[in-house]
Amino acid sequence: MSLITAGVLLVAFKWTSNQRAIAETKRQVHAGLFELRLFQDDPRLMLRAAGGLLAQQARYLRYAFVPMLWVSLPLSVLFAHLDTYYGYDSLRPGQTATVIVHARAARDERAGASVPVMTLEAPAGVRVETPCVWVPGRQEGAWRIAVDRDGDYDLRVSWNDPAPAARTFTRRLRVTPAIVPHPPITPSASIWSQWLHPGEPPLAADAPIDAIRVTYPSRAIGFAGLEWPWWAVFFVLTTVLLLFGRSLLRINI
Repeated sequence: MSLITAGVLLVAFKWTSNQRAIAETKRQVHAGLFELRLFQDDPRLMLRAAGGLLAQQARYLRYAFVPMLWVSLPLSVLFAHLDTYYGYDSLRPGQTATVIVHARAARDERAGASVPVMTLEAPAGVRVETPCVWVPGRQEGAWRIAVDRDGDYDLRVSWNDPAPAARTFTRRLRVTPAIVPHPPITPSASIWSQWLHPGEPPLAADAPIDAIRVTYPSRAIGFAGLEWPWWAVFFVLTTVLLLFGRSLLRINI
């Protein structure tokens, strides 16, 4: 993905930027740096050289802003999808997680009653270990679940208010050692929510809840004896490939 991203960025930078102006601006920046070294004994000339260097830097940023604007939209989509693959690890048999449902409006008239506002049902292979814990201040209900074996499971959240006209919402739970999408949040019907949290079908626009979250463990990538988040490794690899590709294809960045 870093290789593909670097290739797309190079092509986008070449065809959406003023390559000749960027090359000239970079030469002016280098000239300004030499001026600073050359006139380091003359404060007045150093200030003039520093002012010219800042002006050329601002000019360079203006030229670079256009291609970055073109790639910012697809990059934001790519990052959101990559995060579902590499940002979260799968549950393993014997592990537990928390399923959290966020309600649109607080419905705490039943506080203190034995029947919660919401219920959670799980198929064989997943156990719901606790009743719903309702937190009025956060408008959230939560359950602890435990997984017994690998598989794909559909968790069913029932909203029982007003009874008996309950509504049911489904949330996928994947338990596998393979690298597959693990979206932590089922988004609401809004475009922004779906943009930030891809991978799960959105909830209905008239649903009384606007998010279902599963607390998957975070995934880390081992490198150089340390554990790194995926985006750090992705950024480093993409940057190295950009620098290499820039020289190979003679593209000014």
